[in-house]
Amino acid sequence: MATQVEFPQFTFYFPTKVYFGQYMSEKTGEESKELGQKALMVTDRNLIRKITNKKRIEDSLSKAGVKAILWEEAVADPPLGIAEKGARLARREKCDLIIGLGGGSVMDTAKGIAVASTNPSPLSQYLGRNKIRRPPLPLVAIPTTAGTGSEVNPYAVFTNTQKNPPQKEIMADPLLFPRVALVDPRLTLSLPALVTVDTGIDALCHAIESYTSKRS
Repeated sequence: MATQVEFPQFTFYFPTKVYFGQYMSEKTGEESKELGQKALMVTDRNLIRKITNKKRIEDSLSKAGVKAILWEEAVADPPLGIAEKGARLARREKCDLIIGLGGGSVMDTAKGIAVASTNPSPLSQYLGRNKIRRPPLPLVAIPTTAGTGSEVNPYAVFTNTQKNPPQKEIMADPLLFPRVALVDPRLTLSLPALVTVDTGIDALCHAIESYTSKRS
């Protein structure tokens, strides 16, 4: 009698369009124009000065007819208040698209801004799972580090300063998937050596986890 093998059941949902390869960041304008006409580009002040092809990204937006406002106030372990501040600017400028250019904290901040731009405040009420009421603004994610995975996942981590002491908390919702991820390896070349090592190890840990854990 043949042995019957039971295969596990699972659901796979992956709505993000991913481009990988050199110069893919220069598709920012081409992809953005399909999602909006005026973008808030979220990044951090220290990073943006080191990205060598920043002008090419800006030129691609201009060529595509997409206006872009550069917002450089993202920080590590982003507090909810930073995302809410960015959302106020996005609403005031009538932005209909968010672009996240940076590492995990930048992309998480961009996700928070996208949510806060279309949903009632405070942003803290959307911490947890599946609590977002209205679709966020569309998001284009352009990672500059390896390992975070924020460009292709439905999660964002924020520091909730309303708690004492402040705590890191997660926001998880399928609505947080970026619409497009432009993964350009060249963007990692401007990273400091320590960040390159740290994020490389982070990527390796994620790979090992996916290989060894059934729940990863």
